[in-house]
Amino acid sequence: MISLDTNVLLRLVLNDDPDQVYVAKQLIAQPCFIAPTVLVEVGWALRSVYRLDRKMVAAALLVILEYPAVEIDNVEAVRWALTRHAAAVSDLADLLHLACSPRAAAFGTFDRKLAQQAGQDMPLPVQTLRP
Repeated sequence: MISLDTNVLLRLVLNDDPDQVYVAKQLIAQPCFIAPTVLVEVGWALRSVYRLDRKMVAAALLVILEYPAVEIDNVEAVRWALTRHAAAVSDLADLLHLACSPRAAAFGTFDRKLAQQAGQDMPLPVQTLRP
């Protein structure tokens, strides 16, 4: 199994280099792994460099989750984070940090809005820390 990098997923989403897109399609059709950190970087690139809106970013990443050969740790929690991000609720990285902490009892943050933005169905409680 191969773990895919951000640039491979960007070629799939953007379809902007025929040779690299061909290779990326071959790779994603085989058993492969995508780390949630790669999804954070893809999301950042699509928003910051390519100026896609949240809904387009989340939609593109959700399509990647549906490839039959793709393996992602905590895929349901990742799907939750992408769905919340598409709703213009919170930063994708923050939501993925929260979603990808399955062994934790709570998620500690100084971000006072995160618990509200994450909603009632968040994967674990958000504990707002105070100095």
